[in-house]
Amino acid sequence: MEFRPFLQFACQVGIAKWAWRYGRWQFAKRVLRRDSHLTLPTGKRIFLPRTSGSAAEVFVADAAIDWGSEALFTSFADPGDDFLDVGAHIGYYALYLSPLIRQVFAFEPDTRNQAALAINAETGGNITVVRKAVAQISGVSKLDVSQNSGISHLAAAGAVGAIDVDTVTIDEFVKTVPEANIKFIKIDIEGHDLNAIKGGLDTIRAHQPLILTEFAPEGLSINDPGALVRLCGELDYRIFAFARESSYAAADLREMAAEDLGRVWVKMLFLVPERLQSAFRR
Repeated sequence: MEFRPFLQFACQVGIAKWAWRYGRWQFAKRVLRRDSHLTLPTGKRIFLPRTSGSAAEVFVADAAIDWGSEALFTSFADPGDDFLDVGAHIGYYALYLSPLIRQVFAFEPDTRNQAALAINAETGGNITVVRKAVAQISGVSKLDVSQNSGISHLAAAGAVGAIDVDTVTIDEFVKTVPEANIKFIKIDIEGHDLNAIKGGLDTIRAHQPLILTEFAPEGLSINDPGALVRLCGELDYRIFAFARESSYAAADLREMAAEDLGRVWVKMLFLVPERLQSAFRR
């Protein structure tokens, strides 16, 4: 990890808390050579493999890696709701929401993540693992697995370190589960989030889900903020986020315009249907 992001993460967690929890993680990993576990705020105990950098973040941040987005996202859950976790990784969000809703569909194409995801899916009891990538078009695509398992992503044909994976659109998948009541979608697929949304427009119009999507500044070459804002406008959605004026500032929830996406620091965006917008503006 580069020093500046490392320091930013420590500041966000709190220096004392970070030092204590990071030390515990490293002791378990390097001395005991043992994986870790953590009880999530919603009650389930998540398996955190010691080989995963993302799992380390979950442990060190004590299940608050997205600046409060997790707690706000889950606050709208009802027992009859279903959740699409796109880019599930080891199942952090899937297991976080699992006790509160009816069914979770966790999409994860990277085989390096699937063993841990399967363990956490079994813990949840209502999590179905879908070993496919979500894209704008169903078929077969390349998945870049040349870097760590937390940032694998779809790639162009011929990319070095890429493997073939099956892809499915949100709309095509939802057709296979006609009884589903899709009220939550989380998308974290390293810059291809907007394409996944475009492949789920029928589902979004029909179910009006609350969508939580990654939209980090480094992904803006793929995720066009103007295109996202225009698409949300067409769907009568609005964009909110926990945002920071600087990398070390405190985050506060605010409604976002196109010009804000790149001016302020954000980690995840809430795409909010009309039915929930008043709750976000309170």
